[in-house]
Amino acid sequence: MTCIKWLTKLSAARLARRAAVDSTSKYDKDAQQRQASLVSRLKPLLLAWALITPLTSWADTPAWRIHTENYARPPYSGAVYYFYHAGPKIVCTKLSVCNKYDQCEVEYRQGEYHEDGDDEPASRTDAVPIPPAKLKAHKCLVKFGLVK
Repeated sequence: MTCIKWLTKLSAARLARRAAVDSTSKYDKDAQQRQASLVSRLKPLLLAWALITPLTSWADTPAWRIHTENYARPPYSGAVYYFYHAGPKIVCTKLSVCNKYDQCEVEYRQGEYHEDGDDEPASRTDAVPIPPAKLKAHKCLVKFGLVK
């Protein structure tokens, strides 16, 4: 009889463990289903938010770009024009005239500006974007209140 009692207790313990595992796994499955359902419902919202957020921030600020034109000026000096673009429009011009000793005079003008005699540039660079973090370092933009 003791042997039968022992087997009964062992079977009861195994059944209790299995029931605990089954209930836990059932709970886990329900939780996983709820989580999958939540993710599937939030996925379109997250995707829309990820697409719209950058577009709204780009719409608030113009795409700042800069290009340069170099002109030779006799004797042994040169002029460099820095043109600042906000979208397609040139909003500010920085003129830097340097002599042969690299002593420079800098002048800022609003809009597009060329001095008389500067007809054809010796060299020209393509317009490149200015990172938003570096906008305040450009005095031409700050001087005319184009950036805050």
